[in-house]
Amino acid sequence: MITTKNNQPNQNKTDNSFQKHIESKNCNAFLDELIDIYNSEKNLNVTLPEMIKNAHDTETEKALTTHLKFTQEHIKRLEDFFVSINQPVN
Repeated sequence: MITTKNNQPNQNKTDNSFQKHIESKNCNAFLDELIDIYNSEKNLNVTLPEMIKNAHDTETEKALTTHLKFTQEHIKRLEDFFVSINQPVN
């Protein structure tokens, strides 16, 4: 960023387009990470019920059931977020 004599920012077109490019790349990386998290949570949503069914004691079953509830909440929050930014998810 270029500053003028009175220390006010003076962005030219090159600086501004470069900044937008950086912001866009950061946004894409962030969305890619959120999509990875979403897919992992969806996989857990399938796997955890199987683990609950195969649990050998009630303590493990309770812990896995709690984990499943949190996983389902995470999925819902991520879906709500993607809808709010008009971002399709697989």
